[in-house]
Amino acid sequence: MKELELSPYKIQVTQPLNEDHTQGRSEFAQLMLEKLQTGEIDVKKIWFSDEAYFTLDGHLNKQNYRYWGRERPEITVVRSLHPKKFLVWCAISSHGVFGPIFIDGTLSAANYRKFQDEEFIPFLHGHDLVQGHWFMQDGARPHRTADVFEVLNEQAF
Repeated sequence: MKELELSPYKIQVTQPLNEDHTQGRSEFAQLMLEKLQTGEIDVKKIWFSDEAYFTLDGHLNKQNYRYWGRERPEITVVRSLHPKKFLVWCAISSHGVFGPIFIDGTLSAANYRKFQDEEFIPFLHGHDLVQGHWFMQDGARPHRTADVFEVLNEQAF
């Protein structure tokens, strides 16, 4: 492809950020850096979590599709509007890995909270990994409900 001077291109999709967003992120980063430097937050006590969907119809994530060429091709990939899928969730810290947890279908606030209540929180308590620990999750809609914040706040995260 180098001889033809072709490159793959991927469209970048972002959320619009204004100056307030940028300032808020900068202030948060500075605050966390200070807490890490003073020892108020121990990086060894942070649980990082994430999830990913996997479809059962044989199709890959569209982010992985690439076509090399000089012009945009007329290629389409047919896939089901609502493919059968499952979600894999995992959390990791210096203490180890929790998961993977498999959730059939779409993650909702209700099944996310149920999973937190019945599996993740009991695991943390059973290994004395709650007090003084931090729990990180992304901003996915099921993570941002009052019910989920309530269960996490009850644990003193």
